[in-house]
Amino acid sequence: MEQILQMLLETSKTLQSSTMDLFEAMDQLQSLSDALIRGARLLWTCSSADCDRETRNKFTPDLLQRVFDPWTSDRNSSFHLTATGCECDIRGADLESKKPEQKGPKQNHIIDSQTASMNGHEGVSFEDINGEVQDESVNLNSDEEQDKKPHIDDLSCPPPKFSSDESDIDSPSNGTDVLTTNATSVAGKEAGGRKKKVKKEVGSKTNKKIKKEKQGMIVADSVEEGKKLFSWLIDPILPEDFIKDTWETCPMVLQRSQPTYYDTLLSTPAIHEMLKTHNIQYTKNIDITSFSEGKRETHNPVGRAHPAVVWDYYSTGCSVRLLNPQTYIPKLRALNATLQEYFGCFVGANSYLTPPESQGFAPHYDDIEAFILQIEGKKKWRLYAPRKKQEVLPQFSSGNLTDDEIGKPVMEVTLNPGDLLYFPRGIIHQGHTVPGCHSLHITLSCYQRNTWGDLLEKLIPAALKIAMEEDVSFRQGLPVGYLNYMGVVNTKRDLPQRQQFLTKAKALFDKLFEYAPVDAAADQMGKQFMHDALPPVLTPEEKQSSVFGDGLRMVSEGKVVNRVEIEPDTKVKLVRAHALRLVTEGDDNTVRLYHTLDNSLEYHGEEPQFLELAVDHAPIMEHLILSYPKFVSVSDLPLDDLAQKLQVVSDLWERGLLLTEGPLDIIDD
Repeated sequence: MEQILQMLLETSKTLQSSTMDLFEAMDQLQSLSDALIRGARLLWTCSSADCDRETRNKFTPDLLQRVFDPWTSDRNSSFHLTATGCECDIRGADLESKKPEQKGPKQNHIIDSQTASMNGHEGVSFEDINGEVQDESVNLNSDEEQDKKPHIDDLSCPPPKFSSDESDIDSPSNGTDVLTTNATSVAGKEAGGRKKKVKKEVGSKTNKKIKKEKQGMIVADSVEEGKKLFSWLIDPILPEDFIKDTWETCPMVLQRSQPTYYDTLLSTPAIHEMLKTHNIQYTKNIDITSFSEGKRETHNPVGRAHPAVVWDYYSTGCSVRLLNPQTYIPKLRALNATLQEYFGCFVGANSYLTPPESQGFAPHYDDIEAFILQIEGKKKWRLYAPRKKQEVLPQFSSGNLTDDEIGKPVMEVTLNPGDLLYFPRGIIHQGHTVPGCHSLHITLSCYQRNTWGDLLEKLIPAALKIAMEEDVSFRQGLPVGYLNYMGVVNTKRDLPQRQQFLTKAKALFDKLFEYAPVDAAADQMGKQFMHDALPPVLTPEEKQSSVFGDGLRMVSEGKVVNRVEIEPDTKVKLVRAHALRLVTEGDDNTVRLYHTLDNSLEYHGEEPQFLELAVDHAPIMEHLILSYPKFVSVSDLPLDDLAQKLQVVSDLWERGLLLTEGPLDIIDD
């Protein structure tokens, strides 16, 4: 018995020792796992030459999202960023003297301390929330903070979430969308005029249904996704702070010391491939320019831009401007299509490739809000305040200006890869590459002709038309003999008749607003946006829940499979918040639904696209618009006739305007 107990005791000790060894091995495995994760992070975010793009692309965003901690909303909140490097606040500047009044530190002008002094002012100081001054050489992206920054491939919104094997350019077959007609009636009829068959009630069909599994990701709210993407674009600045402090007011610079931040959007090899693959036309799609000794020239030949010819111009010192790269670069198109949901207006892009120590354009100002994303190389920028108040937030771009006309710069900064420069419309600017280094940057543009004045141009004529119809005071005749005291030659005459005339005109003008259809004018602005905008870029999962990937298809030998139908319990929502606009136009029996789904990938490549909806069916559309981003059951839509509800929803789904909550069930005939 004692021997047995002794054996059991020895066995217990052996097991205890083995257990300790096992725990030690587990600790070692955990340490190894942590080291692998740190190594993967370093490999993914590295920006030096010893970590090339091909190596980084082996780590897909999906893998990183499974391994790494999710990106949180904590965005460098421990730092308060101030700068005194730029005095160009176009809201408060003394434009007549061209010497803006200094108003103290301007928040959100983020200039790296290593940047050369600008107009005699110091660079940036960083203060923590306790007011203690930090080292001015602090980098926005230390190694620790860099791990927290989202890469564009890591964001949850669909367009930025690119797979690592996605092509950098479209194939020729994926170019401009072709549309057969711009006006289609949503009246429940096929092209030949035959009434389409729709379900009358739940369960009216006895066919067997094959369930499809829901999978993947459908955009929850396109406006919020656009905001997330803009937040990534200007990180670490929050969109709300940017709009409040900087938007339309003054330039802003972000210097990250993170060269790979924007590199998934575009590259010089991608430009070469685009030129080789697509029929890129001079003047329409590409410009060859130069600026030397104060003279700006365009060197465009006629016809297609072949790579060898373009690079020959480049090698002789010419700059290359791509006018619509988003048409051919899918990732750039996805970026713009997502951002336009946030801004509520068209977001365009140009790209500029400049050889070393050269300049492609004369100083000028633009009629757009500009975001410069530095992709490759370096470029030195000089910014100048508007010369007079008429050039603050101008309606139209300037011509070529000279150095004598623009005065001294209010900001000078050199952009490196990963940096961003923003400046409002009206800010005069010019860029020049440094010796021994080329430059590739993207200019994102928005808010062209999207002002209060543009709204009033649509509102006032409409208000006057209504007032003339409804108010007799607008139809009363002008005073007899008014030309004797009114007109330019009578401006300085102090006559009682003039004062009475001006008082009456002001009273009518004030009264005019009572008849102003402000919402209708806003719809007209929205209608213009529908014509300007890019079509939505859908995720693979969204395609499977829409007409773009669901429904009937031909397999072989003339056999058609995968028949689906909209049911009363089918849940639907708009494909995007700003993919359509309901406008009161046409005759009294219809309204128009302008949309972006059939837009060309080239700006205004097609006429405005719209559907005509019966007035009785308009409440369905209103309900879907106001319910977004929620899914709504067809049976819950505000129309008494179920068959009509099914018909309208089916028609909208067939035009790509609606997503279902998941792939529709297949009807097994």
